[in-house]
Amino acid sequence: MYKLISLTYLLIIFNNNFVLTDFIPTSRWGANAIYFNNKIYYGGGYLPLYPDNWRGTQPSNEFFSLDVPPSFNLTDRSKFVWTNLSSQSTNLIPFAFSSQCLIEDKIMMFGGDFDKYLPPANTTLVWFYDLSSSSPSWVLTKTTGQPNDLESGSLVYNNNTGNIYMWAGKLSNKNTLLTGGASPEDLPTTMNIFNKDTNVWTSLNLTNAPEGRYDFTSTLLRSGIIVYIGGQLTDANGFADMSQINMYSTTNDTWLPAMTTGGSYVPSTRARHTAVLSNQSNLIFVIIFLSIEILKPNFLSFFFVSQRRSYYCIWWSYRY
Repeated sequence: MYKLISLTYLLIIFNNNFVLTDFIPTSRWGANAIYFNNKIYYGGGYLPLYPDNWRGTQPSNEFFSLDVPPSFNLTDRSKFVWTNLSSQSTNLIPFAFSSQCLIEDKIMMFGGDFDKYLPPANTTLVWFYDLSSSSPSWVLTKTTGQPNDLESGSLVYNNNTGNIYMWAGKLSNKNTLLTGGASPEDLPTTMNIFNKDTNVWTSLNLTNAPEGRYDFTSTLLRSGIIVYIGGQLTDANGFADMSQINMYSTTNDTWLPAMTTGGSYVPSTRARHTAVLSNQSNLIFVIIFLSIEILKPNFLSFFFVSQRRSYYCIWWSYRY
């Protein structure tokens, strides 16, 4: 039997036709996925206009769920079943590369790349989906102090503080889906903090914030520290150095100094990878399949160790 470790493995399995069901969503790029109660909720993303290439695309507001058993046998495909929930998302603006997080039993989504559907300035960009509702749908939610629209960023919820943390991402002021690229003014470094009880945003411009980026991973440790790994920087600076790990304390709202070791185990620069926190509170698995700037797939383990004086010591190791 195989335990569910990462959504990345499931995506790879899907590409190998592991899931057999009457309904399977169309291939797409830049979609969102959230895991809750043995289901993956999956939606949005860019759809290809042509069946054999990505030279033309359009965003989607489709929404689906996939039944995922907590353990499974690779010979049993019957338990993986897609359900089309698009009737619950008709009010969404077609989107891709939005930021999402799970807040108890609700999915929160912010902004994204809307292509030609780009909403006008000051448009509300916060949506909620109540997973506990008997008739759920995406609900547009008015908030105070909403940041500018961002794509390819992240939302991280800490139930101890009751806040959602949104840092970095790319200002969604131009369509760079196929060309890529960003200038410094496109990559803000503000930490935007959303309080779920008051629906109020607070923006912190800290002097020691890392360089802005997008297509990175953000993982909350049980200590309340968010670990940011990799990503794309400005056109001039390329990709983030994987030996320079950035950490933010949600306890006192400060950036923490860190150093890494690992020698040849430190992975090459990359973006669009994934990161999953293990049951061990200080161990993050970084899945390198399908990321940008990788010559061959590998499986990397990132270890976060105890605090030493004024910094945290962390190191890389790997497994193929």
